[in-house]
Amino acid sequence: FQEDELLTADGICVPVTWARLSNALPLYDLPLEVCTPERPQQTAAVAKFQRVLDLSQLSFGGRGIVYGPGVQRYTDDRWAVALGWSGASAPVAGAKLKKPWTHGWVCSTCTGIVLGYWLNANEEYTWRTGRSQTFQLRYPCAGKLYKGSTHVGYQEYVCPVVGGGFVKLDGHRIYGSIDDLAHVNVLEFPSHIVLLVKVDPWFKVIDPRTGLAARAGVYRFGADGWRDKKGTVTYYAAKRTTWRRLSLDAQLGRGRIFGVAELRDDGTTPIVKGGRWHNNPTRPFVLAGLEHITDRVPTMADIKEAGICSNGDTSH
Repeated sequence: FQEDELLTADGICVPVTWARLSNALPLYDLPLEVCTPERPQQTAAVAKFQRVLDLSQLSFGGRGIVYGPGVQRYTDDRWAVALGWSGASAPVAGAKLKKPWTHGWVCSTCTGIVLGYWLNANEEYTWRTGRSQTFQLRYPCAGKLYKGSTHVGYQEYVCPVVGGGFVKLDGHRIYGSIDDLAHVNVLEFPSHIVLLVKVDPWFKVIDPRTGLAARAGVYRFGADGWRDKKGTVTYYAAKRTTWRRLSLDAQLGRGRIFGVAELRDDGTTPIVKGGRWHNNPTRPFVLAGLEHITDRVPTMADIKEAGICSNGDTSH
């Protein structure tokens, strides 16, 4: 082009070259939708994860699901999460809201219910499964007795891929092992647990905040936050569920990664040795109830007005 335009043919686009290019190329007034990148086609398995991701980032008027108390369970053929009062300035009276209300969307319950939904554990899932990271990774799917009740785990459906024991993890180590990662993985720390999600041409996720295809890479997904108890009052961080692409220089601390079994394209659970959920139907994931943010301890009048029963259920 530079030679044709009698410019210095050095391959460098200086202002003169850009000006000639602008005059040489035709301009089209295209409708906006033609210029917008296409949303990727998704398998049922990817769409299944997309459902939870969208709720975690966009629900409650765009605030998303925040780190805080509530109820999570499988009921009425659906995976349901109901949220309660939450926030660093929004205390929750744990004594007035019976268990399991105080464990709604914190690190283990978020990871536990997403894994149960992903693997179609359905009616075999119990709230204690979601509450304990030990149960999730070390209990068999046939269940194990704990305090007089049987609770399932995901042992047959997970496999260590990075770190047999707890090792120092950073972005370089994770991306260096990217071929070994599943699309959904569990990142376990000594006292914390979240998911790692690998986005690639076979697992095309839409970024909820942009509506466009997420960049390829490894993303942290989970309930990162804190809670602090002062007397009978528990304070929660109320942070939005983390959805963040890991950089190469990310420092994650000591942890280990377990790959989770890949679903079949129709969203059903694969057949694995010792597994029992491959014939289970895939069920919807919903939010129930209302989120209430307050600057004071909620009273029983607040609870009744919100339609929240004393056993932690909601009437919504």
